[in-house]
Amino acid sequence: MSTIDTRARLALPHRLRRLRRTESMRALVRETRLAPDMFVLPLFVCEGEGVRREVGSMPGVLAASLVVTEPVSVLIT
Repeated sequence: MSTIDTRARLALPHRLRRLRRTESMRALVRETRLAPDMFVLPLFVCEGEGVRREVGSMPGVLAASLVVTEPVSVLIT
């Protein structure tokens, strides 16, 4: 019984990039697409009335009580 060498490599003179020549082809074969509108800003709620406090592990993000008169944009520093 013969064994198959799984370590065989192709002897190519250069890397094959036929799927990456133009931007439209790259867009078709791209695996991951991220855009700013795909992200979600976490809003944290805390107990109390009119309470706002910074989340220690996330600088610039505030936890706010349910009764807040400021718009959400004020909570994001």
